[in-house]
Amino acid sequence: MINPSGLADTQRFRAYGLAVKSSIALPHVPVCETAGGACDVEIIETSVPPRLTDPEMVYRYWSARDGELLLNVPNVGRFYITNGSLIRFERGAGAALDDIAPYLLGSCFGAILHQRAALALHAASVCRGGRVFLICGRSGAGKSTTTAHLRARGGDMLCDDLAVIRAEAPYLVEPGLPHTNLADDALDTLGMPADRTALRRSAKGKLMVPAHEIFVPDPIPLGGIIVIERSSNAPLGSQRLAPQTAMQALRRHTYRKNYITRSCMQTIFSGWGKLAHAVPLWQITRPLGHDTIREVVAMAEQAIDAMIEEKTEPCA
Repeated sequence: MINPSGLADTQRFRAYGLAVKSSIALPHVPVCETAGGACDVEIIETSVPPRLTDPEMVYRYWSARDGELLLNVPNVGRFYITNGSLIRFERGAGAALDDIAPYLLGSCFGAILHQRAALALHAASVCRGGRVFLICGRSGAGKSTTTAHLRARGGDMLCDDLAVIRAEAPYLVEPGLPHTNLADDALDTLGMPADRTALRRSAKGKLMVPAHEIFVPDPIPLGGIIVIERSSNAPLGSQRLAPQTAMQALRRHTYRKNYITRSCMQTIFSGWGKLAHAVPLWQITRPLGHDTIREVVAMAEQAIDAMIEEKTEPCA
C-alpha cells in the first residue's frame, strides 16, 4: 500500500490512550505491538486547505471551528486537524520530517484531544506508590525542571508536557511519550546527559531526552496535582487549594486551551469541576527574579507526601 507521503507502509503507535496510524516515523512514540486493528487517529501527508469556512476563531497562525483546526507554522508546514481523528499536513519548502514531528505531537495532538472533549493538562509527571502526580506550570515556571529533580529522587514518568486524564473515577492518567523536554540549563543542573549531540529539540526549543528506562506504559490512577505559579508580588510558599480555586487552576493550565471551541467547552470545563472536588491540588507560588528551584522541589516533595497520605475522597 502506498500512502500520501510516498512511504511504502504506515506505522502504528500508541500515545495518550489513542491508537495512531502515521505515514511518517514519529520520534520517541511507542510502536504498537500489533500491526492491525482500528485506529483512533490517522496522520497523513497530503494537501491542506488554504483556509477554513466560517471559522469560529481566527488568530495569526491558526483558525478553528467546531471539529476543525488549521495551523500554519512559518518555514515548517501547514496542518489541518478534523473531527478528533485526522491530522493532515503539508510540508513547507525545505522542511524536514524532523521539523514536522514536534508539531504533530504537540499542537496537533492538543487539537485532536479538544475535539474529542478530553481532559488535557499542560503538565509533567512523577509516579510514586502506584499513583501519578502531575506538575503544572506555564513556560518558565520550572515545571519540567522541578519534575526532573523529583524523578531523580525516586519515581518513574508517565508523560511530559501533556497529560491526558480519563474523565471518571478513579481518574486514570494515560501514558504519553517516553521522553522528557528540558532546557539546556536544566540539564546542566541535573548533570544529564553527557552527550547531547544526537538529541532533537521540541517545537519550544527544549531538548527531547529519551526516558525509556523510567517510562510507565500503562494508565495509572491520579494521586494529585501541583501547580507552580510565578508571581511578582507574592512570597515563596505552598498551599492546598479549595475545589473552586483548584477548578480555576485546572482551566488555566489546560493544554492548548485556546483551541477549545464552544461545542466542547462545557464538557471539558465540567470535567475539571468534578476532578477538582475529587483529587487534591496544591499550589506553589514562586517569586520572579530569584533562583528558588531547590525550595520549589522541596515544597513539591512535601505536597506529594501529603497527597500520598491523604484519602482521595471528595473535598468538603
